[in-house]
Amino acid sequence: MASLVGRVLGSGRYEIIELYGKGAFAEVYRGRQLNLNRDVAVKVLNEDSSRDDSLVKRFHNEAAAVARFDHPNIIKIFDHGEEEHIHYYVMNFLPRTLRSLFHPNRPLPLEIVLQVASQLAAALAYAQTIVNNFVHRDIKPENVMLDQSHNAVLSDFGLVRGDEISRLTVGDNVIGTPTYMSPEQIRGKTLDPRSDLYALGVLLYECATGAPPFKGDLMAVCHQHVSEPPVAPRSLNPDLSPEVDALILKLLEKAPEKRYQSAAEVLAALADLPGDLLGKHGNIYSLPTMPVTRKPQTSSTPPQGSTPPSRSSLPTSPAKPRTGNKLFPVYVFVGISALALSVALFNYFRQPGAQPRSAQAQLESPRSTPTSTVPPLAPALGSINIESTPPGAAIYWNGIQQRHVTPARFDSLKPSRYAVRLTLPGYEAWSGFVTIQQDCTASVQATLAPSPSPATPAVTKVSISIVTRPPGEIILDGKSLGAPLSGARTALVTPGRHDLQIRLESFPTVKRDLWVKEGSDQSFVIDLFGEISVQAFDEIGDPLFGAVFLDNVQTSWKSDGSRHKLIAGEYRVTVKSFGYEMIESPKKIIVTGGDYRPIVVQMRKE
Repeated sequence: MASLVGRVLGSGRYEIIELYGKGAFAEVYRGRQLNLNRDVAVKVLNEDSSRDDSLVKRFHNEAAAVARFDHPNIIKIFDHGEEEHIHYYVMNFLPRTLRSLFHPNRPLPLEIVLQVASQLAAALAYAQTIVNNFVHRDIKPENVMLDQSHNAVLSDFGLVRGDEISRLTVGDNVIGTPTYMSPEQIRGKTLDPRSDLYALGVLLYECATGAPPFKGDLMAVCHQHVSEPPVAPRSLNPDLSPEVDALILKLLEKAPEKRYQSAAEVLAALADLPGDLLGKHGNIYSLPTMPVTRKPQTSSTPPQGSTPPSRSSLPTSPAKPRTGNKLFPVYVFVGISALALSVALFNYFRQPGAQPRSAQAQLESPRSTPTSTVPPLAPALGSINIESTPPGAAIYWNGIQQRHVTPARFDSLKPSRYAVRLTLPGYEAWSGFVTIQQDCTASVQATLAPSPSPATPAVTKVSISIVTRPPGEIILDGKSLGAPLSGARTALVTPGRHDLQIRLESFPTVKRDLWVKEGSDQSFVIDLFGEISVQAFDEIGDPLFGAVFLDNVQTSWKSDGSRHKLIAGEYRVTVKSFGYEMIESPKKIIVTGGDYRPIVVQMRKE
């Protein structure tokens, strides 16, 4: 594809500034949204892929699927469309990926490992609530972007699948990146969300040790994923805690049923990590960042005159004594603040030649000695439970959207007055104030009123006519229009995309997207057949008249250059001739209705 730099897409809204990255199927440009004066990323399907109807459909499915998501750790898609056969969509521009933090055999600080784990698990948990059986299928460092606050943002949903999203693959290729693929993905089995959790485990292993668990050529890596247990990450990074080591190894279990069963379970496991893994400077963490619902726990009765320790799940009634020496619960975990992560990154990069100390040690800088000889008392904090009817509402805390939805619990809150706002699509927003008192748990129970139904704007329908050559039964949006044995079939439809199927006796059903524009009446003439010829030559250029196979099924054709009609679609062409073999692998071709496609095959002696 010729460079699009300088082009303006989207009816004059998006100016293409520079090429940012290139993949097998698409290119990503840095662009400028002119009407809002902001940088954006513009993903464009490349020229070859644009000729493939299935890839075009997959590309727009990606845009439609991700546009449904509204989560701080998932890339945001603002717009998508097609202009002069250029298929594109527009997303927020994040110039760095997680890969940019990696150095060979050098672990990342623990703060970063835990932040990546929690934020990606939160993104997957959210996506799994929006799309049933959601599977990303390509989680890797290159697909994890970093925003300006170093938060992880999951991107590149081109391989996503779910019950509501068509499963689209490319020929017989294995989809995904082998280094991060689950055993069941390598075996070609049906995938479920636990496959993504395995990939998350591989990514966290690399974050924690400086290298992925399995290395080698393609076949060696695939074999190890299926058959070989990984080396415990703690044996490569002794600073790693046993709890984090166990969490990563559970994600890397070969059998899906032995892993965590959902991203929500991973979040719960992260929240259960001992408090000392989160660092001793509690004030560097953003409060609150994740709801953790637990049974209230009690501590031993404090001495008379002392201040009880701060707790994040205190009941409204006075605390009761407890027995035993249980660890004090920690309830603040997931979103490490930009300050904490910045400190960790600074310490990580300022010593490029040395193995990093644990992130906790790096963050424990000396503090000034207090002027008083009396040690400061731990502040008494409060908690709040927020529920809504119906549940699933987004929570805004003092105007800032939180990373979770109702029902949720906030712990370790300073006593104060807070503004709470709840929003849910299809319902009126709820707003109110709540006062947090020390050693108490407040409660918000909001009933959301349905939004008034907006007046549906009148949609002007368009008259269309469809002719197929040869005549076939036309099915538009699931409704048969019959076969145009004489003349065209007509229908009155709304502008936009429509599902078109054409059935011919003894042939597979042809499926296409039919795009209807606004305005005047439109006609569509669809040629169902194209023509191909197959001609084979040996190494010195002499013709060979071998048997022609389409998708491994022998035809009656010979590789003599004769033209043959073939229904439009995608095929793999193979020529077999005694004593000879094809120099290249079977040719993959796309036959377009009404077009002629000559195919030349080079053969050599076996």
